[in-house]
Amino acid sequence: MKSIVGSRSKSSWARLLGFYIILWLSTGAFWIVYMTIFQQIIDERIPSLRLSGSAIGDNPGLAIRPRPSISHIDSSLIHFRSSSSGNWQHWTEDLNKYLRPYQELESGAGQHAQGDCNSYGGERDPSKFCPFELRVIPNECSESQNFSYHLGKPCILVKLNRIYGWKPDPYMSRPKDYPPQAPFREGLIQITCEGKSSVDKENIGPIDYYPQGIETKYFPFTNQPGYQSPFVLAHFKNPRPGILIFVECKAWARNINHRGKVNFELLID
Repeated sequence: MKSIVGSRSKSSWARLLGFYIILWLSTGAFWIVYMTIFQQIIDERIPSLRLSGSAIGDNPGLAIRPRPSISHIDSSLIHFRSSSSGNWQHWTEDLNKYLRPYQELESGAGQHAQGDCNSYGGERDPSKFCPFELRVIPNECSESQNFSYHLGKPCILVKLNRIYGWKPDPYMSRPKDYPPQAPFREGLIQITCEGKSSVDKENIGPIDYYPQGIETKYFPFTNQPGYQSPFVLAHFKNPRPGILIFVECKAWARNINHRGKVNFELLID
């Protein structure tokens, strides 16, 4: 029996090779045309589905920093030993890493920062944004003071997740279910943290917030180059050591429901 190779003539091989060359060229041309059209009709900066019409929706969730190490990425526990010889370095390094772009922007490295952010009226350039003001953060929650982790009084960064085009509708008076011990300032997005249970509330101690709310001038997010999410640093002033404390943080505005709250555990040895 002749082999398949031997059964084909030179002209047969030429026709077969020509067929595959045409097939490959046609397929390549199709994808080039398709991607060219796709790039013309899709805006890389503006999503086609936004707010309630998108999969993300129009209710921003919350996230915290610092985060656990990669080996414990599925954990929500912030656990460390205080004192100068403690093992809190991972947590402060993660905070430093997150805050570094804010520091660079504040020092003048940001080319897309909005020039005038003192006025709340009018429309702003959608390609620019108001830089977050780190000067509102006191020394206790600074890198130079290890964010007070060595003292067993950690600062936890709480931020809103980004949603394209979302604008806050802040409360002008204290909501009925607002935590009574938390400060309130009208016209700002408030961030509050408290213990989940009555026992947690007893052990969590007082909490200060820097700043005492998020100003509306930082919104909306429209994929501006270099944009940095506004945040609040919750300073846990005297959490009881040796006790696992379950913490729940919420953001407060008329158009924020609390499905997006963030929970974590705090344990200080």
